[in-house]
Amino acid sequence: MPVLAGLSVLRTTRNIDGARALIGHLTSPATQIETARSVGFFPVAETQLSADLEPSLQMSGVAIRKTQSAVDAIRALPPIGLGARGDEFDQIFLDTFQFIAQRGQNARAVLDREAETLQRLLVETGAPCWEPDPPSPGPCRVQ
Repeated sequence: MPVLAGLSVLRTTRNIDGARALIGHLTSPATQIETARSVGFFPVAETQLSADLEPSLQMSGVAIRKTQSAVDAIRALPPIGLGARGDEFDQIFLDTFQFIAQRGQNARAVLDREAETLQRLLVETGAPCWEPDPPSPGPCRVQ
């Protein structure tokens, strides 16, 4: 699942230096590597992955770096506007992958079926389109 990550300090923060120190700690290479190791969330700051990470994390790290640096990469934002129903989008995404990649079901049939489920969710939540799709005047339309 793609994730946007950002840290900031509010102007009204009572302890600005402490907040900046916390951000420094969270984005330090050691903390970034430990986060990858413990929860599989990859570094958001330029960090060399530790050689002692599990092979699956090492392979994922290589794939993520290649994806991020590809000249033909398409920027895609996480879904927006779903509110408390974001988990339903995640499930549609996972189901689609599992039906096609793991169970070998016909890709076109799965995409058509899951598109109906996704469209229902978008209409019910009124969620607009997000990048890379152009903005929509109402609920995003699945194509």
